[in-house]
Amino acid sequence: MLALKPVPADHLPGGFGDFRIREDLADSYRRVLARARVLGGVVTSSGGLRDLHEPATAGRSRTSLHYTGRAIDLYIESGMRTTRDPYAIVPTVTESRVTWTIWCESVSPHPDDASFDASLIEERELDCAIWKAGVGFTLAKRGGRFFSLTDLFKSESWFSIPARADWKTTYLSCEWWHFQNQRGLKNGVTKFGDELRQVWPSALVAGSGLALNAIWSGQSFKVAAAGIADAPQPETPAGDEKVAWIQAVLNASSAATLVVDGRTGAKTATALRRFQTANGFDATGVCDAVTETALIQRALERLGNTPLPHIGERDRATTESLKSFQAAAGLDADGTMGPRTRAAMVNRLRLQPVPSVAPVTSRRRSASPG
Repeated sequence: MLALKPVPADHLPGGFGDFRIREDLADSYRRVLARARVLGGVVTSSGGLRDLHEPATAGRSRTSLHYTGRAIDLYIESGMRTTRDPYAIVPTVTESRVTWTIWCESVSPHPDDASFDASLIEERELDCAIWKAGVGFTLAKRGGRFFSLTDLFKSESWFSIPARADWKTTYLSCEWWHFQNQRGLKNGVTKFGDELRQVWPSALVAGSGLALNAIWSGQSFKVAAAGIADAPQPETPAGDEKVAWIQAVLNASSAATLVVDGRTGAKTATALRRFQTANGFDATGVCDAVTETALIQRALERLGNTPLPHIGERDRATTESLKSFQAAAGLDADGTMGPRTRAAMVNRLRLQPVPSVAPVTSRRRSASPG
């Protein structure tokens, strides 16, 4: 599988200072960011990778490239709001669709930088769109020095998409902020599920509820016929999502090197026995209730950098730590483990540095005498 890499963005209040995309696309994005900064502009963010546990909605397609780590969003409040925004959004309207060009204001360019290209900055008066519910937008004159951020992204194979059909009534359907990298996708051939498995364990993909059999159609993945998207894919049988979670936790907490595929095998059982021994449990190789609790705790420790005192016991500190994790992941903070919590945990553990050695001490509470 491809790794997921955090990349920086220019933070605005409400936006993100970093986000995650596929490792093979990170350098192309970084080059856009570097060039924009040299030209005196910014690259803001509302995020990149979308977790599999985040459900599809009217504003979230079941075939969104965000799930694959191929798409990014500029901060949705950094344009189309006022004439003082970092971005001036210029519309192109046809009978069938609306597309946008993003002009970025050049505030403080760096002409001494070796990569600076003065020809990219233009003194312009733009008719920029200011979104208005029910109307779509009104046009406002805006003058200044700008460069085309759309063109910078396009030069690195990041392409914009048109607005959704209901963009006049729903701001989140404008999509002016969205860019996606389509490199390597084959029209009529590439399946959405195959792209998901490039960055997610097969077991989690199979249980995602997304349109796995949708086919790339040049700008998006399309479902060929009703029902096909939900059909199983027997050529890549999926493992169990809970086993995939166990494998991911063992990798992150005890330096195991398991393939996170959800399939129980000798290597997974061996790694689990080592984990049990290191934490003071009987080395059965079976994930009983005590071992599962310890896995939850070790995962939470890795993600929160806060030691939990009683490994193997589901105490108040563990429940509160789990609730904090769920809240941060946008889940119901009920303190119980389920498929969505496990999927979110697997995703975040993948970004943690691999430990060099397994834990060798147990903090399990000693039993009462007698």
